[in-house]
Amino acid sequence: MTENQSNGFTLRRLPLPTRIVLATFLLAMGFGYFAGLVQLHFAHAKKGQLLPGSKEVVDVYYGLKGGKIEKLLTTEEGSFSGTGTMRPAFFELYDSGSSAKIKSKQQEWEQEKKQNPQLEKDREGELLALLEWIRSGASKKAYDDNRFAVSPELAQKPISESYLAADDAGKPIQPRAVKIQELIQDRCVRCHTAGGNTADAKAQKYPLETYEQFAKYASAETGGGMSLESLALTTHVHLLAFGMMFMLTGVIFSLTSYPVAIRVVVAPLALVAQLVDIGCWWLGRLDPAFAQTVFVTGGIVAISLVVQIVGSLFNMFDKAGKAVVLVILIGAGVLAYGAATQYVIPYLKTESGNGAQK
Repeated sequence: MTENQSNGFTLRRLPLPTRIVLATFLLAMGFGYFAGLVQLHFAHAKKGQLLPGSKEVVDVYYGLKGGKIEKLLTTEEGSFSGTGTMRPAFFELYDSGSSAKIKSKQQEWEQEKKQNPQLEKDREGELLALLEWIRSGASKKAYDDNRFAVSPELAQKPISESYLAADDAGKPIQPRAVKIQELIQDRCVRCHTAGGNTADAKAQKYPLETYEQFAKYASAETGGGMSLESLALTTHVHLLAFGMMFMLTGVIFSLTSYPVAIRVVVAPLALVAQLVDIGCWWLGRLDPAFAQTVFVTGGIVAISLVVQIVGSLFNMFDKAGKAVVLVILIGAGVLAYGAATQYVIPYLKTESGNGAQK
């Protein structure tokens, strides 16, 4: 007889209603964690990829050279957001808002491209001009004068004429210059403003209406990819939410009748791995090797959570209860397989194809 069996504190000895509540809680936590993986796909995975790869993880925590805005404008894959890419602001997405509104704007963009084959090249020129201004130091004078002289190489490429500085006769000046402030207003500030009907709710939190506001995100970062402010917020949310969840699933597993050696290791494992995982987020700002370790720690968290949930579910019921649990898990597996074959895999293929076309 095990220690738990001798003192009476085992899941099997709890009242049936209590065990049903605990079982429902464990299943809910499993689905909730799965939903978190889905969100991870949309936030950081590149198009056609189920979950973020090594490059994406390093980009998030260690970062790339350059400032935040430069990274968002040079990253071609990912969601249209402050953690993915902002390139669509120059291309197919004219506005933010509801999915129906975005779809309508995308259709307008496709129609305009058919009518004007030069449009996409002009927009690419706008993007390159903004990047060149940022990489050259984001001159305040060029911003205030609304005139940034582009390099001879970029001057040979197409740029939307509406953003080319012109003389009194309306002809582009030489050497070629771009109305940099006007370009930022039209492509960035239309969403990143503290107010306005077209402003996106999330983008409003990061206004770019003034030079000082823009320069804050344009200047080169010496730390990791994710800002300290965002990393602190993410750490706070994860420690409180996941910490509570892993504590509860761990306590439930600790009340099983498995050998003490197994319970001592498995019960706290998800919580410990989560703490190490978050530690790697912060250390990943200093060294990309720590950022890549997130793959290992995150995997341990996921595996230990599955063991806690499945192990606890089978341990708290008798043969009849185990059969019900098995049916539920098999049903969930069948639904997951059906969703993967009917929706997820086709979606990833379509997403990958759209990314390749760009």
